[in-house]
Amino acid sequence: FGGGEGLGKALAIPGTMLPLNYRPEEPLSHPIFGDYSMTNGLVLRVTKSRRRPGQFETEMVGQVRSAYRFSGMSDFQFTPPAAAAPAPGGGGG
Repeated sequence: FGGGEGLGKALAIPGTMLPLNYRPEEPLSHPIFGDYSMTNGLVLRVTKSRRRPGQFETEMVGQVRSAYRFSGMSDFQFTPPAAAAPAPGGGGG
């Protein structure tokens, strides 16, 4: 699951939960799941004005009608070390 193709599949089937994996390269990592919901929102572009210090310019660039909300907690997970690192200070014994 991932990329544009995976997102397209999730959007095509109503009620599908969308998985989000914080560390996809980690085999012991578990995803959290987002629920699809209808919403009403705006997408704003906010830029700092170069002409007037301390002022901002805003521009509405879009409307949001649906979103996935990730409200669940993620699991605590064990991550094994990649490789045994040498002890600080060099030495071996």
